Amino acid sequence: MTNVTDKNAHTTTTRKVALIVTLFGLTLALFSSDCGQISALYSRQTTQLRIANDTTIKHSDNVGICSLVNTQSPSRWWTSNFENILNASRHPNDPNHAYDEWTRTILTSLSPEMLLRGVRARPSAHSLKHIFDILHKRFMDPDTFPPLKIAVLGGSVTRGQGCQNPILPGSRRLKLNLCAWPSRLERLINTIVGLQLVKIHNLAVSATNLQFGTQIVKYHLYPDALLPDGPDVIFSSFSSNEQAVHQDTTKSVVFSNQKRNRVQDFITANQMAGPCQPRPPIVFVDDYLGNKQDFILGEMTFNKVVTEFADWYGHVMHVSSADVVRRHVYADTNETTFSSFWPLETAGEYRGQPSVEVHFGMGGHVAIAWSILFAMVDVVKSYCENQAFQQIMKKDGVKGVFSEQVLDLVDEVPPPELKSSLLLQNVSRQWRENAVRMRNSQSGCNNATEKPPCVFAFLAGPEATVRDEVELREYLQPYTIVNKGWEPIMDYGGGGIGKSAKKPGLIATRANASMTLRLAKIAKKVRVINIHRIKSYSDKWAGSNARFTIRVESPAKMMHETQFDVDGYHQIKSSTSHLFQHDLKDNMAAVGSNITVTIDLIGGTTYKIIGMMLCEN
Repeated sequence: MTNVTDKNAHTTTTRKVALIVTLFGLTLALFSSDCGQISALYSRQTTQLRIANDTTIKHSDNVGICSLVNTQSPSRWWTSNFENILNASRHPNDPNHAYDEWTRTILTSLSPEMLLRGVRARPSAHSLKHIFDILHKRFMDPDTFPPLKIAVLGGSVTRGQGCQNPILPGSRRLKLNLCAWPSRLERLINTIVGLQLVKIHNLAVSATNLQFGTQIVKYHLYPDALLPDGPDVIFSSFSSNEQAVHQDTTKSVVFSNQKRNRVQDFITANQMAGPCQPRPPIVFVDDYLGNKQDFILGEMTFNKVVTEFADWYGHVMHVSSADVVRRHVYADTNETTFSSFWPLETAGEYRGQPSVEVHFGMGGHVAIAWSILFAMVDVVKSYCENQAFQQIMKKDGVKGVFSEQVLDLVDEVPPPELKSSLLLQNVSRQWRENAVRMRNSQSGCNNATEKPPCVFAFLAGPEATVRDEVELREYLQPYTIVNKGWEPIMDYGGGGIGKSAKKPGLIATRANASMTLRLAKIAKKVRVINIHRIKSYSDKWAGSNARFTIRVESPAKMMHETQFDVDGYHQIKSSTSHLFQHDLKDNMAAVGSNITVTIDLIGGTTYKIIGMMLCEN
């Protein structure tokens, strides 16, 4: 017979887990609170919360977030809730719980000490205020308020390639997206909470890198499910595709600076995407534990760069599942639970060396979800302790040494870009200048939804703006005036294994293919042309090269022509996306202009475009 006391204790424990685990809901309950609200969060008495629609919801002390973590470190919380985490990690395609013991073995292998290594940088409290507002309303009134929208950007690892393969004899093969860590993280959080608190959209596209993600953020190129406002939180998980193959990057200043530029471009694109709405906080996820580099220090280059910029900007979080298990994997590079199998090359230039492979199996994806969960709990605990300190100081009337201006700059204004030209003697001035520019950009804000800055834009992928060849054809059709040999096609080009790894693109199907698009009387000026194309190898791709001709007819009937060539072939044995960006400068198209874009295949017999944008900046 079940003991009633034990059952009640278990129910209470489960409820506590549900409240603690939501990083953005639980952490941020404090982020938007004044001292009176903070006291309520610690109180065990019934309080009232007024929400956006002026309704009043009564809630008891069980919502007192900090009272639930006040005496527990993240490590202690993890240990005491081991079984709850394990149960919430069950996959819906495992109804008979065949994977329970396998999952338990992995969870047992990841000690709190190891998981703590994965917390590379915490976000500032102030940057998460808006997120808490969303999550707290959802938690208190799920019938009225929608779940938090999270967009996960990444490449084939994030999409789930390699995760789908069965682990146990006789077990079924899983779909990529359902097996991948974003889907597992969503189920983990919502199962523990007991409601759909978050909705995670996995927008990963195989063979893409951080430049691809930057375009999505900068130009607001999200799928319809995330429009018009876009996501509330952005996860960036491109670390596997930000590594160079077979290069000694430990001595390459150029490589490190390239990564710094890409990370900073992503962060600033998010800040500048629209001045009239709260910018989504960024969570960088480092899931790379491959063997692209020939030197260990090179393997960790991107990881260190992201941590550097996360610390600098303050509102960025960085979680590294790779750091959780890195030392154990390097102690035995033959293990294949958290990293890939690396067989030796049997031919070619790298014969006798391990094959380059970054796609680990299901164990790696399970570990990533847990690493992020542990980082969430860590942020909750850290914030609660800090907020308690601030409350005590405010109650005692104690003021710190920092002026209100300095505090406002740190909380409200992005710091200057972290470049080699930034000096100690000009950093404060540039920070204040950022504040002035931000106020000026916000002066014309109203409640209207900001419009994307592009007159023509598509990105192709499973959850991109066009998801298959049919949607791509429908998008291009109104603009197409000539087409000889270019077709929207779903193919395997650009990485991926299996039918679910196919992705769409505009593909040249024969030599000398030609296509012309026309945009009439544009409503926004166009200065920048962005092209995302696949670069690949093999005889099929040899010599692949396309010429883009841009003709602008101004409202005054003045004609300007710009022409450039973009190659589609490389000798690296992988298919990867690359961004080509051209600034029209003096030939930019003014509002009311007509634009034609002609794409001619001038080399090779194939070419693949997975994104093209004509934008004002």
